[in-house]
Amino acid sequence: SDRTYRYVKDIFEFDKLQPVKVKGKEKPIQIYRVRGIKKKRAVVSRVFVNRDAEMEGLKSILEEAIGGRGRRINIHGAYGAGKTTLVQKLVEERAGYRFIHIKGDLYLKNEPLGAFKAAVKDMYGDSIPEELGAIFSEATQSSPEILTRSFISFFSKLLAVSPQVIFLEDLNSIDNLTISLFEQLPLDRPMLLILESETPVEGWENFEIKPLNFDATKELIVNVYGEAEPEVVEGIYKFSEGNPFLIHQVFNLLRARRFIREKDGVWRAVKKLERFRMPESALGLAIETLDRLPEDLYQVVQFASVPGSNFSAEMISNIFGISIQKAGDLFREGVERGIFKYREGRYDFASSLLRDAAYSTLFKKRRREFHRRVAEYLEGYYGEKRYEYSFVLGHHYEMAGEYDKAIEYILKSGAIARNLGDYALALDYYERALSILKKIKSPEGMLEATTGLGKVFFATGEIQSARKMFRRAMIWARRIDMKRLAEILGMYSALFSMAGDMEHAIYYLKKSRRIYRKLEDKEGEARVLTSMGTVFMQRGEFDRAISRFKEALKIALKYDILDIAGAIYTNLGNIGERRGDLSEAKENYTLALDIWKKLKHKGRQALVFMNLGVISGKTGIFDEANLYLENAIGLFEEIGDREGLARARMNMGIIEMSRGNLEKSLDLYRDAEAYFSEQGILDQLGIVKANIGEVWEKKGELKLAHQFYTEALELARKTGNAAFGTYLFLKIGQIHYWWGRPVDAIDHFNRAGELAGKIGINDFKMDAEQFIARVFTQVGMDREAGEILEGLNPEATGNPEIKGRIFETMGIYSIHTGDYQQGIAIGERLLKGGEMLNIPEMKASGLMLKISAKFSMGEDLSEEVGELDSIMRILEVPYIRLYVTSIMGRIYFNMGDFTSGFSVLENGIKEAEEKQILLPILPMLHTLIENYLLIGKEEEAIERIEKGVSIIERILEGMDERMANAFLKTHNVTNIIGDGVKVFTEKGNIPLLIDFVKKVPEQVKLEVLERIKQKVPAMYQQIEDAVKEG
Repeated sequence: SDRTYRYVKDIFEFDKLQPVKVKGKEKPIQIYRVRGIKKKRAVVSRVFVNRDAEMEGLKSILEEAIGGRGRRINIHGAYGAGKTTLVQKLVEERAGYRFIHIKGDLYLKNEPLGAFKAAVKDMYGDSIPEELGAIFSEATQSSPEILTRSFISFFSKLLAVSPQVIFLEDLNSIDNLTISLFEQLPLDRPMLLILESETPVEGWENFEIKPLNFDATKELIVNVYGEAEPEVVEGIYKFSEGNPFLIHQVFNLLRARRFIREKDGVWRAVKKLERFRMPESALGLAIETLDRLPEDLYQVVQFASVPGSNFSAEMISNIFGISIQKAGDLFREGVERGIFKYREGRYDFASSLLRDAAYSTLFKKRRREFHRRVAEYLEGYYGEKRYEYSFVLGHHYEMAGEYDKAIEYILKSGAIARNLGDYALALDYYERALSILKKIKSPEGMLEATTGLGKVFFATGEIQSARKMFRRAMIWARRIDMKRLAEILGMYSALFSMAGDMEHAIYYLKKSRRIYRKLEDKEGEARVLTSMGTVFMQRGEFDRAISRFKEALKIALKYDILDIAGAIYTNLGNIGERRGDLSEAKENYTLALDIWKKLKHKGRQALVFMNLGVISGKTGIFDEANLYLENAIGLFEEIGDREGLARARMNMGIIEMSRGNLEKSLDLYRDAEAYFSEQGILDQLGIVKANIGEVWEKKGELKLAHQFYTEALELARKTGNAAFGTYLFLKIGQIHYWWGRPVDAIDHFNRAGELAGKIGINDFKMDAEQFIARVFTQVGMDREAGEILEGLNPEATGNPEIKGRIFETMGIYSIHTGDYQQGIAIGERLLKGGEMLNIPEMKASGLMLKISAKFSMGEDLSEEVGELDSIMRILEVPYIRLYVTSIMGRIYFNMGDFTSGFSVLENGIKEAEEKQILLPILPMLHTLIENYLLIGKEEEAIERIEKGVSIIERILEGMDERMANAFLKTHNVTNIIGDGVKVFTEKGNIPLLIDFVKKVPEQVKLEVLERIKQKVPAMYQQIEDAVKEG
C-alpha cells in the first residue's frame, strides 16, 4: 500500500502498479510491487577518487552551515566532471540534517516551480504540506508575493525542526523561479544550498571541480574495470582529458572497437591506440554508444526520448503499442547498461546527453507522430487536471504540428508563468503563441496573446511596449468581447498612471466605466471607481478620491463584493492618516480589518494591523502600537512575507525611537534597510533611511543624519512620493537650523510648506510654518514670527509631536517677547503631555520653557536643578540638551556654585562645537564671559569673546540685509559684542581694541566705534583710522 511504501521506499526497489479498488475505501488505492533491495550507496564511494581537498573544504562549509550560518554554494565544472558524485559523497552519512535533492528536467525547465514541485511530490506524495497550498492548488491565481511567502514559510517550518541541506542538480534544467526562490531564503538559518552547474553563478560562492589528473584517472579505471597497462591508461587519459564521464565512455568505446581486451586480469592494448578516432563531439560519442545497443532496446530508447524524462514502462507500452512485460524487461536492461536510471516506478535517462542523442536519431516525420501520440496519451491521462500540465502538452502538440491544440496550452502556460512572476518565461510563451497564430486564424488567441504580452511588459515596467500590445489587444476585444475591452482600458489607464500622466489615466478609466455601465456589470464599475480614487489619491486630490471611493463602496456593499470594500476602507484609512485625521484613519482601518478577517486574508490583515500600529504610535499610545505590530509580525511570519516583516520591524523601530530607545530602534532599522536594499524596494528603503537619519539626529550626529535624509530625499524623487519628500525637506531644514544656517533652513521649510499645500497635507504645512516662525524668533524677526504663529492652531493636528513643536515655538516666542507667564503655561502643558504620552523630548522642552521663563523673571531656580539634571541623564536629543545646559549653567552661577557652572557650560560648548550646533553656544559664552570677569579671569573672558564673534560671523553667512540686521539686535549677539567693548575699553589696550573692531560684523562696526568713542574718546581717532586702513 501507499502507506507501507513511504516507510520502506529508501530500502527496496518498487514498480508502481495501477490503483485497485478495495472494500471499504471510497477511492482506489495505490499499490506497489517489490523488485528487490536497493543497491547500497557504497557503489558511489567505490568510484570516488582524488577529491580529498574538495571534500575537506565542503565538509567545513557543511559544518558551518548546519551550525547556523547558512551558505549558498555553486559547484561548477564541465559536464561529467563528477560534481553530483562529489555531493552524494558529501551527504553520504546524513548525520544531523535533512537532505533534499531537487533535480532538473527537460520539461520542468519550462514550468515555473516545476523542479521544486516535483521534489515535493517525491517527498510527500499527494499529502502536500498546507504551507505549499498556494504553489500546488492555486498556481494559476497566486501572485509572486504569495508564492514567495508560501515557499519561505514552508522552509521556515522545516528549519525549525532540523538543519537542511538542499541540492539543486543541474542549473541548466531547473526552472528560473525555483532558483529565484531558493536565492531569497535568508541565510541566517542552519541551511546549506548547493547548486550544480557548468559555469560560475553570480550571487553564489563558486567552487570549481577540475578534471582528474593522470594518477586519479588510473585509480578510477582500476576501481571500476580492474588493472590496466600504462599504455591503456595513458590513451584513455589523453582522449578523456581527465573527465570522469568521458573516461567511462572512452573505455567502453575502446573495448567495443576491440582496441583493448582483458588478458590475465589486466586490460591491454591489442591495436595501436593512436589509430583510435574519437567522435567529434560528446553527442557523437553518445550516439555511438546507442548504436551498439540491441535493436529492440534501441527502439525503446528512441520512444523514451520523446517524453524525455519521468516515464514509466506502462506509459511507453500504452503509447507505442508494445507489451507491458516487454517494455519492463527492456527498461531493466537499459538500466543495467547505464542508459536509464530507475527510481520509485519511474525511469529517466542516465544523462541528458543520452536523451539528446536518442532524440536526434529520429526522422522529422516520425518525431512529429511520436509527439502527437505522447500529447494525446498525456491529455487523456491528466483529464480534468490537464491545464496544470499545459507546459508539457503545449510542447508536444507544437512539436507534432497540431497548432490548433497547441495554442490553447501555450497561452495557458504564458498566463501561469506571468501570474507566478516568471516574466522571461511568460514572454517566451506569448511570443511562441504569436508565431503559431500567424499559421492559424484565432481572434480569441490573438486577444489572449496580445493582452498577455501587455501584462508582462506592464509588470516589467516597459511602458511603451505595454501600450503597443494593449492597443493591439483593444482592436481584437472590440470585435469579440466588450467586457475584455473594459478590462484592457483599465490596464491601459494604469500605464499612464505609472508615467505620472494622471489626466490620461482618468480619461481611459472613464471610458472603461461607460462600458461596464452599459453592460450593467456592477463589479467592473466598482473596480474602475476604486482605480479612479487611487489615481486621485496619488495626486493628493483627497476630496475627489474620497468621492470615487464612496461611490465604489456603495456598490461593493450592496452587492457583497467584500474584497473591493476592504481595499476601499484601507485607502480611506490611508487618506485620513495622510491628512492628519488619525481618528478617522483608525476607524476606516478597523472596518477594513473586519472584512479581511471575514475573507481570511492574512496578508491584508497584517498590513492593516501595521497601519493601526503606526497610528497608535503617532498618538503616543505605545503599548497599543506594539500589540498591533506584534499581531502584524505574527501574520507576516505565518505567511512567509519577508517584506512585510521588514516593514513591521521598521515600524517597531519608530515606536522604540519615540520612547527614547535609540539603540534598539537603530538595530531594527538596519535590519529593515538591509532587506529593502537587497530587494531593491526603493520606497521602503527611502523610509527606513529617513528613520535612521532621525536616530542619528537625536543622537546629535547631524552629519550622518543629513547624509541619510539626503539619500532618502533622492529616493523620494525617484519614486515620486511627494508626501515623503515634504517630510524630508522639513528634516533637512531642521538640521540647517541647528547648524546655525537660518537661510538654508528657511529655504527647506518653505519648500516643504509649498509641497504640503499642493498635496493637501495640513500637518506638514503647519510644521513647516512653526519652524519658520522659530527661525524668525531666533534671529530677532519677532513681527514676522508673530504673524505666522497667529495663524496656527495646534489643535488642528492629531499628531502629538507636531502639536508639541507648535506649542514649543509659541513658548519660545512668548519668552523672547517678554510674555513669561504664557511661556510658563505652555511649558507646563508640554510637561504634562510629555509625561502622559511618554515622550521625553516633549517633557524636556516643557521644563526648559518653564525654567527659562522663570529665570528671565528673576525667580529662584535652585530646586529645579535636580529635575533638569535627571532629564539630562536620560535625554539623548542634543539641541534640547544644549539649551538645558545653558540654563543649568546660569542657575549654578546664581547659586554661587562656580565650579559646576564653569564645568557644565564649558562641556556644553565643547559638545555643541563637536556637533556643529551653533545657536545654543552664544548664550553659554555670554554667561561664561560674565562670570570669568567676575572672578578676575580676563584672559579666559577675552578668549570666549573672540569665539563668540567668530560664531556670529558664521551664522550671518547667506543672510539678507533685513535678517542680518534683526539677528545682530538679538540679546545673544548684542551681549557678546557688548562684553567685548566693555572688556577691551576698560583694559585700554589699543591693539586689542583695533583687532576686536576689525573682527565684528560690518553691519555693527559703526555702532561699536560709536560706543568706544563714548567710553574712551582719547583712543577713538587712532582706533578709527586703523580700522579704516584695515
